[in-house]
Amino acid sequence: MKSKKSCASLILAIMMTATMTLSQFQSVFALDTVTKQYDLEGDGSPASPYIVETQDDLLYITEQINEDNSAYVGKAYELGNDISMTQDFPMIDEFSGSFDGKGYMIEDLVMKGVLPDNDKGSYRAGFIRKNSGTVKNLTLKDITLTCTGDNGTAGGPTAGGLVGENNGTIERCSVTGTINAPSYEMAAGIVGKNGDQKVVSDCFFSGDVTAIGWRNCRLCKRNC
Repeated sequence: MKSKKSCASLILAIMMTATMTLSQFQSVFALDTVTKQYDLEGDGSPASPYIVETQDDLLYITEQINEDNSAYVGKAYELGNDISMTQDFPMIDEFSGSFDGKGYMIEDLVMKGVLPDNDKGSYRAGFIRKNSGTVKNLTLKDITLTCTGDNGTAGGPTAGGLVGENNGTIERCSVTGTINAPSYEMAAGIVGKNGDQKVVSDCFFSGDVTAIGWRNCRLCKRNC
């Protein structure tokens, strides 16, 4: 009987140790994950922009901006390295800060736009769906933007390789790749729709654009 009790105690001790070890590992892993999430160089100010160097960094800031996190909305960003994407990119919904590519490129972006059931005319697709900030010195190489959904009788859905709708400033940017928006009225390589008196300058697109509307062109109708 004593031997059985000793064996049971030993098994219980081993189980408790294993549980503690697993718990400690999970805690360390969680800490590392949190640290990685906030391990961007800079503070997002114009004097010290957030530095985006990896695919994970880009996906993370996109998530935070799309969730309207005030620590990331309206902030300054710079690329610190070329980035090669291996995951689909969800697109930045609305951008009001500054994004300086610093001459680096983001390549192999795959983006998918799906027209919603309601309010189709206001839908935008692009690396940035709606821009009211400043984007400059950025290269998007070999992108694929595929837009699906039935436009029906709604007018106005737009797609742009860099920006779906621009109400800010875009300078010295280039895009190569394919924009396929067969049911969209406006699609372009750089900007699908450019606001009145808004700036798109020194930009270049090389690739294919497909849309049904008269604004099917390389930059946008007002900049062709």
